[in-house]
Amino acid sequence: MGAVEQAKELLGPETEWRSDAPSFTELRGLADRLRKGRKYSTLTALLIKAGRQALYEGWAEEDWEGLAKLMRDHQQFGYARRLYGRLREVADRPALRRSFALC
Repeated sequence: MGAVEQAKELLGPETEWRSDAPSFTELRGLADRLRKGRKYSTLTALLIKAGRQALYEGWAEEDWEGLAKLMRDHQQFGYARRLYGRLREVADRPALRRSFALC
């Protein structure tokens, strides 16, 4: 069973889903709920899937920084660092350099 399916099963039918790939806003809410429910393995799988989608399947650039922060907050430093690296290619700001260095 995939990460999205596990999250759907754990969170129940009341969770609204736009598609098989949740948006950044939905993902942030899901991550918080999974963390509160101590479903760390599902949370990790969901974040890794989102990180791969953002890096290789083309998420909107405006969501990259938020996703990188979310990944960093949930200790997914490898994907967070890659996202910050992509952000630095687009717009190199001091705040992005600091975040990149901290991952």
